[in-house]
Amino acid sequence: MYNHSGSSDHCLLPVPKRFNQAFPSSRPSPFSLPPMSPPAPTNINQLVFGISASVKAWHGRKSYFQEWWRPNITRGYIFFDKNPTPDILPWPDYLPPYRVSENTSDFEVYSRHINPDVIRIVRTILETFREGDKDVRWYVMGDDDTIFFLDNLVELLGRYDHTKYLYIGGVSECVKSNYDFSFEMAFGGAGFALSYPLVEALVANLDQCISTYPFYFVSDQILSACIADLGVPLTPEKGFHQIDLVHDISGFLSAHPQSPLISLHHLDVASPIFPSKTRYKSVRQLMTAAKVDQSRLLQQMVCYHKPKNWAFSIAWGYSAYIYEQFVPRSILRRPLETFTPWSLHRHPPDYMFNTRLLTNNSCETPHVFYFRSIKKLSHNESNGNSSYGNTIADQIVMTFARHKRRRLPPCSDHSADYISKIRVYSQMTRLNFVENRGECCDVLNIDGKNTAEKASTYWRLNCRLEPKVNFRFHRFNQLANFISNRHIGEFQCSAWYDTWSDYGPLANFISDRHIVRAGFARDSKIRDICDDQGWRWPNDWPTLFPGLENIAVPTLNDRPDAIKWCDFMGDHCDFSERNCKLFNKETRSCDKLVAMIFSTVSLKLISVK
Repeated sequence: MYNHSGSSDHCLLPVPKRFNQAFPSSRPSPFSLPPMSPPAPTNINQLVFGISASVKAWHGRKSYFQEWWRPNITRGYIFFDKNPTPDILPWPDYLPPYRVSENTSDFEVYSRHINPDVIRIVRTILETFREGDKDVRWYVMGDDDTIFFLDNLVELLGRYDHTKYLYIGGVSECVKSNYDFSFEMAFGGAGFALSYPLVEALVANLDQCISTYPFYFVSDQILSACIADLGVPLTPEKGFHQIDLVHDISGFLSAHPQSPLISLHHLDVASPIFPSKTRYKSVRQLMTAAKVDQSRLLQQMVCYHKPKNWAFSIAWGYSAYIYEQFVPRSILRRPLETFTPWSLHRHPPDYMFNTRLLTNNSCETPHVFYFRSIKKLSHNESNGNSSYGNTIADQIVMTFARHKRRRLPPCSDHSADYISKIRVYSQMTRLNFVENRGECCDVLNIDGKNTAEKASTYWRLNCRLEPKVNFRFHRFNQLANFISNRHIGEFQCSAWYDTWSDYGPLANFISDRHIVRAGFARDSKIRDICDDQGWRWPNDWPTLFPGLENIAVPTLNDRPDAIKWCDFMGDHCDFSERNCKLFNKETRSCDKLVAMIFSTVSLKLISVK
């Protein structure tokens, strides 16, 4: 109850807590019963959607709704503000059933409410609950222009205990919107999820709660206040997007936070997210990638190409940026401010996140490419790019095409103006946002040949998971990358694991499987894979592993290997051990040198708190 008499100092729930009949209570029993098995994972059939809609706006928003709704799979209802007009009827069977919201004009609070039209929107959760659907774990509320990404939503809700009181959603991107309404409120346009027990408690006295807050202007404020009165806070998730941004939101979408994309809103207000398409076709283009792999959609991947000093930032399924200088990942994760706040009035800080301002600086302005096409490849079609270590997996290849010329002078001698397309390869496996740190990518090759059909120059990038390693030790695990055996004495240098060419260790892109199948050994030296006639590897390897054709056959000699230091720019310099007291003027192999430095420094790091 909502008790304002002050007669009780206790927090009372409106109704006794009861769970959905499909999930009996696990409350201890006086009888000796076997322990209950854990509930099955949440699936899409256990979600019920309640969508607030307007008859007047339905024609323009129906196309958005159809892109994410799955007929005969998803459950839910569309609640109109009035009876549908003849041009909307007959109602198609591929859409959820519609309802007309109950008339609230006779409610006592209606006449004194600051914005009485929102009462019916607040009560959408009540009317959805009254439909009596069975086996429900979550009620998901949204607007008719909310676009949900169902696979990601199911995966996200599956992390939470649906038997508890949970209120999950996202705040606005703009500080002013949150300041005007609430920083602890789920914005309904982005959608939010309520667990079944919470909804059951909430609807018991929802109308009485609505009458308590006649001064709240929007429905989300009222509903969040009623939920807060039950002692339930908002559980924020960054994948719910209100999109309180206008104009070009590509900068925001290209630097999505490291969390699954759950929803998008206000796409009929912002500029088309793909500049060459209409708003509807832009959403369909994004959904083309979403149907292949929702878990990676908009997830940012970063890689660097050392020979040209370039940085790549990939928003999977949406955009690809090339910067003509190395830009740290900590900077690239900040969105380029291509957009404007919802209010259009600038009163910094405008956003709930850091941004980068647009500039005409050639070194800070990226070359922009947008998602063009996507294709699934089996491991037989993937031309050797499906190998990550010893694992083999089917792949997804995605093509990004240049939007327009940058029209700026190059940042350095290595201009990216000639690049017209980028191909990105990724594994056909879902991302695990709980355990993994995200993905990065490797530059496979530059195809400098113009094809007859497209007259295009391609770059190929491979996506891979970041290892889950302690940061301090991760840096020293990379130490071997900066000590290399240059090809002075090829009789001792490892063919696969030493850095004797500008492409780094060949094992970075040639798997052990291919090495063994070609008749080589893992401990092969350079002398074992080449002779005076050239390379001994299979003729199809340069095709399978682009870049091999550019590696010149070294001149073999019997001189001993020389250890070199490799700096971050790829330059090598001599390293003299004899002048270093640490090694007592003794010469050690590269492997022993790395092991000694690693063990010495790691022991010191252990004591660092």
